[in-house]
Amino acid sequence: MKNNFLDKLLEFYDLDYNDLVEENYQTLKDLPSKDIFKNGQKIASFLKEAILSNKKILIYGDYDCDGIMSTSIMMLTLTSENYKPGYYIPSREFDGYGLTKNNIDRFHDLGYQIIVCVDNGITLVDEINYAKSLGMEVVILDHHTVQNKLPDTLFIMHPEVDNFGKFNISAGVVSFYFSLFYLEYFDEFLFSLATLSVLSDSMPLFSYNRTFVKEGIKVINKNKYPQIFKLFKKQINEISEEDLQMQVIPKINAVCRLLNDNKRFNVVKFFLSKSDEEISKLSSWLELINDKRKELVNNIDLNKIDNESNIVFYFNDENEGIGGLIANKLLEKYNKPIFVFSNNESDKTIYKGSVRSKKGYNVMDALTQNFTLLKAFGGHEFAGGFTILKSDVNKFKENLTKNSENIILSDEKKYIEISVNDLTLENYKVYRMFAPFGEGRAKPHFRINHLNISEIRNFIYNKHIIYRLNSEASILLFNYDPVILDASFIDIFGSFKLNEFNGLKSVQLIVEGYELIY
Repeated sequence: MKNNFLDKLLEFYDLDYNDLVEENYQTLKDLPSKDIFKNGQKIASFLKEAILSNKKILIYGDYDCDGIMSTSIMMLTLTSENYKPGYYIPSREFDGYGLTKNNIDRFHDLGYQIIVCVDNGITLVDEINYAKSLGMEVVILDHHTVQNKLPDTLFIMHPEVDNFGKFNISAGVVSFYFSLFYLEYFDEFLFSLATLSVLSDSMPLFSYNRTFVKEGIKVINKNKYPQIFKLFKKQINEISEEDLQMQVIPKINAVCRLLNDNKRFNVVKFFLSKSDEEISKLSSWLELINDKRKELVNNIDLNKIDNESNIVFYFNDENEGIGGLIANKLLEKYNKPIFVFSNNESDKTIYKGSVRSKKGYNVMDALTQNFTLLKAFGGHEFAGGFTILKSDVNKFKENLTKNSENIILSDEKKYIEISVNDLTLENYKVYRMFAPFGEGRAKPHFRINHLNISEIRNFIYNKHIIYRLNSEASILLFNYDPVILDASFIDIFGSFKLNEFNGLKSVQLIVEGYELIY
C-alpha cells in the first residue's frame, strides 16, 4: 500500500506497516484470558455462596471515573432479582482515597460482613487487618502499585500480583474480568464501562489496552447505550475515543469533584438504571454539575498567584476537587510547574495540594525531596498530589523555589508537515488506522506551511475563518485575531476532526496555533 500520508504517520510513530496491520486485526478473541487471574474463580464462588447465605456485601469504590465504572460493573454483576449489594463512593474531602478505619466501623455497625474494594485496597494492609479483626472479609480488585506487603486476604485480583502483562490495566478492566468469572458470559455493557475506565485512567494504549478500547468503542457504537450517548449535548451517530475523553469522562469525574453529600451516589445510579426516564433526568443532572465545574474553573483569577520564580504557587479557596483542573489551566497559561494549595473542609490545619508539570521538571522528584514536610504524597513524573500542614507551607515553597533556577519546560509537541492536498476523507481513514489515541500514542498534530492570506480573506464568517478547500475538506480557525489579515502568508498547526452534516462527511483541520509571514 503506497500512500505518502501513511508513510508520514508510520515514520512519526516509528511503526512498521505490517505491525500496524497486525495491530488493527486484533479483536476480542486476542485479549488475555480471564484465567490469568488465579483467584478469580475463588472470589466468584465465595461471593456466590455469601449471596446464597444472604450476607451483606458492600462495594467500596473511588471518586474518579475508573472507581465509578468499577463500582457500577460490580453492582451490575452481583445484583439479581433476589439480591442487591450496597455501594459507597468516598467523598474526596471527607473520606479521602481508599477504605478507612472510620468507614469500616460505619459499615460494620450497618451489618455489612463483606467489603469488596474496587480501584483501591492493595496498599491498605492495616485497614484490612482491622476489618478482619471485626470478623469482616475483604475482597480486593485493584490496579495501583503494590507495596512491600500485600493485605492479609485470600481474595485479590490485581494485574501485577497476577502477572497479567507488561502494561497496567484499569480497575474497571479488572472488575470486568471478574464479571466473566461470576456471570460466565460476556456482557457488552460492562465491557463498555470498562472501556471508559481505560481512557479515564490514562492506561497506556499498547497491546491489550489498545485492543480493549478499539473493540469497546465498536460495542458502544453498535448498542448506542443511552448512559453514554445522552451525555452528548448534540445528537451523535458514532463516537470516538476523543468524544469519550472530552465529553463523557469529564462529566462523570465532575460529580465527585464538586459534591461531597450523598447526591454523588447518583452517578453510579445513572449507570445502573434501566429506566429511560431516569437516565434522561440524571443525564441532565450530570450536565448541570459539569457546567458548574466549568464555571468554577473559568472564573478562577489566574493573576492571583505567586509567580516570582520559575514555579507558580496558587492558593485555591474554592472546592478542593477542582485543584487539579486549576493546575492544568495555570500550566497551559504560564508553562511553569504549578503547585495548587486547596483548603480542606474537614481539617482546617492542612492544605490538599495538586501539582502539574511537563518535561523538564519531575513532580515526584520534587515531592520526594520534601517528604519530611509532607503528611502524604503520590503521583508520577508530570502530575501529583500531596497533603501538607499549613504551618509548613512557607518552608516548602522556599525549598521548591531554591531549586527552580534552571527549570525549562518543554511540550516536545512534534508536527507532521502536510499540504492542503492531504486533507481528504481517504487520508482521514488512514489517520484512524492509528487510533485509538491516548496515553502512549498521542493524537498527531499537523502543520501546513505558507497558506496565502489573500485566499483566506474570502472565508471569514463573523469571528471565525472557515477555509473550504472542497466539498470534503476545510480548515477552521475559531475566534481569529484580525492581525492575521495584515500578513502575506500563514503557517498553521492543528489536528483532524471528522464533520458530519445532513448525512455528508468531511474532514476538518482545527487550527490550534499559527505563525505569520509578512
